[in-house]
Amino acid sequence: MIAAFAGAGGALCALLLALMASKPKRALGDVWLLAWLAAYLFYFATLGLSLASAGWSAFALSLAAQSAAVALAPLQYLHGRAVTAAPLRESLAWAAPALIGMGAVWLLPVLAPLRFESGALVADAIPLWLAFLPPAALLATLAYPVAVLRELAAYRRRLKRRLSNLHVAGLSWARLWAVSTIGLILFQLAVFGISLSGFVPVAIHMSILLAAQSLQVAFVGYHGVTRTQIFHLARADEAERTADARDLTAARADFAHVERFIAERESYRDAELTAPALAEALGWGQDRLATALRLGGATNFHDLVNRARIAHVKRAAGQAENVREGLLALAFDAGFGSKSAFYEVFRSVEGMTPARWRKQNAPD
Repeated sequence: MIAAFAGAGGALCALLLALMASKPKRALGDVWLLAWLAAYLFYFATLGLSLASAGWSAFALSLAAQSAAVALAPLQYLHGRAVTAAPLRESLAWAAPALIGMGAVWLLPVLAPLRFESGALVADAIPLWLAFLPPAALLATLAYPVAVLRELAAYRRRLKRRLSNLHVAGLSWARLWAVSTIGLILFQLAVFGISLSGFVPVAIHMSILLAAQSLQVAFVGYHGVTRTQIFHLARADEAERTADARDLTAARADFAHVERFIAERESYRDAELTAPALAEALGWGQDRLATALRLGGATNFHDLVNRARIAHVKRAAGQAENVREGLLALAFDAGFGSKSAFYEVFRSVEGMTPARWRKQNAPD
């Protein structure tokens, strides 16, 4: 069973690597994802070969597999840092200790007598101080996915200053990747603790772990193939560097026209308004509208419409006939479909709750 899981995981990694390598455009985040998949492929391959070998060759291959496993969390960390535009040198400095730790795995046979069993390295009797080494190493590795979650949270806060709809940024699956890594590390900690008792066979531990790792590879690989760098957000400075000056001027003119169009017609008040419907009303193709928003305004459809709705609410709240009207009622009139959507967008745009804003802007 263990050999089957290792073979399936290795085949999946090889397929995803081939698909990723064929992508026409790759950014730094994709490069680290390729490295992560390559480390997993090496892990599955050496683990599978160790099961088919005997003696010292099996032992050495198992050590090689463990070395590759050590690299997984720091490579994920480097990927997460790359897609949130963190400095590369600083990221490498933090990832270096774990990457160096790949070589330290080969010192284990020197520190304690180990044997190979069902794809795992097992010690029958080790010094008490050495028993704390594997869990300490796993806990140290845990810092990397936790750091990725913190990095994503900070990135989300930065995005909220520009985008009211964060679904386009792909933050949810990136968090799931980090959380799944934390789960795998915690599982390995639990396995280590249970293995001290010897109640559960090593083969069962390894089978469950390999199945979970294969699922993670499938999940991450799918998004790596279908997305670029995790995040689809196009930054204004990147767009300006790659765009022709004439295209940029035209996109900015188009964006100004879109702003005037929705303001004059109050198109944003339609709660069911979509980007295709707006493009049709403008008499444009959807690509032209997308280019105007991305390149000309460094924004997206949802952000543009929701900011127009907030502006409408603020104007309406300042009118004498609406002094006693609740902001939520004005929000529904402006096109918001729910209280939660209005409150989230308002806080993102104004940096405060609607109630606090109205209190600060109440007429004397």
